[in-house]
Amino acid sequence: MKAAKPDTKELSFALYKEGKTIFEIAEARGFAITTIEGHLAHYVSLGMIPVSQFVAKEKFDVIIEVSKKIAGENKLTPLKLELGDDYSYSEIRFTLATQKHLKKE
Repeated sequence: MKAAKPDTKELSFALYKEGKTIFEIAEARGFAITTIEGHLAHYVSLGMIPVSQFVAKEKFDVIIEVSKKIAGENKLTPLKLELGDDYSYSEIRFTLATQKHLKKE
């Protein structure tokens, strides 16, 4: 019987806990930065990584405000268009992950 493959998100999380940056994790694992962000956003959504690691409080508050005005599940692109170049997809992705976590509580 084959051993279960480790969860790819867990591998990224383990490297993150060792103090590696998103860029370093992506490089070490041979993944795109956006893939690693997706992995870590999962742990933000579970409340296991504070969103403040990735998004400044001021930006977080603005993203939350603007996201309230945009309906639908997939808000990433509409939010990015609304917020403009001062906000990265990463910041928006991590902020939305936090909302998932807060809704569960």
